[in-house]
Amino acid sequence: MQTLQTHFYFDDVNKHTISLDTFLKCEGALRTSINHISKVLEIPVSIEVCAIQEGGVINNLVIKVKESPHVSHILVSIVSSVISGLVIYQMTQDSELTELEKDNFYYTLAEQINSEERTLKEVQRTIKSLNTKRLCSFENKAILKKQCSDFYSALRKNGTVTKVSVTSAINNKPIDEDKHTVFKANFDKFIFEDDEIERVDEYADIEIVSPVIKKSKIAWHGIYNDKPIKFSMGDEIFKADVYRKLYSFKTGTRLYAHLVVISKVNDEGLIKDTKFIVTDVYGIYDPSSNQNQLTTKGEARIKEANFTPPTQPDFMLTQQEDI
Repeated sequence: MQTLQTHFYFDDVNKHTISLDTFLKCEGALRTSINHISKVLEIPVSIEVCAIQEGGVINNLVIKVKESPHVSHILVSIVSSVISGLVIYQMTQDSELTELEKDNFYYTLAEQINSEERTLKEVQRTIKSLNTKRLCSFENKAILKKQCSDFYSALRKNGTVTKVSVTSAINNKPIDEDKHTVFKANFDKFIFEDDEIERVDEYADIEIVSPVIKKSKIAWHGIYNDKPIKFSMGDEIFKADVYRKLYSFKTGTRLYAHLVVISKVNDEGLIKDTKFIVTDVYGIYDPSSNQNQLTTKGEARIKEANFTPPTQPDFMLTQQEDI
């Protein structure tokens, strides 16, 4: 029987225990990682605990995929590769991966899967068919990065664990355990104290619900991606123009702006947006005249040599041609 095996090692010959709090936090990070990866890859799974055998604190989880033990084998290897840091580069990059980097991601995964029944090319085809590139999206990387950080943060606080391995095991015999072993000295490489995630929407479309037309620290209110948000206005030039009444706001007025979204991953592995900041306003849409107007920064933006017109709003491309 194949399992996802976690082996906690100790250096004190007289002490072979790990605190329950640490153990449960590590298990929680593993469970969330397994559930999230299987959800992204659209693989329904059940997780069972295998009886612990003699030899210390060795934990075996059975990840079952109905009617597909081969996919179960691959899923176990993906989880162990993520937690053990074998794909840590792809998981911790803040920017979106290129297509080449995404290809390298699943080729790297394929190399970690020890299969006596299938060739490397067959394993690569299976991984590609599962569309594992989805794990490299900004949101999914952030969630898995958080679980890795929680796992090793719990171990760092525990004084007895000197190294840990999370690997695939057959009949309680780990596969390539050395490659999946992380020593205590390297725990910090997986831990990220700042759990805030920043992403940028270069040309965000925000419908204005409540503008701030007088000098104030009050937040603006709008609708972004069909959801109500409160955001701070960081474009001082645009704010000055608003105070001078150069723009009017009506029901349906929209801003096209550079938006920074600050998020956090909670303990359940869900991303929650906590802060929205507009740094630059490029254009404003007036619903009464059905006209778009470039702001001061919008006019400057399209004159830049490296300006790439967005697909939306298309009026920036039209006005670029007019200038």
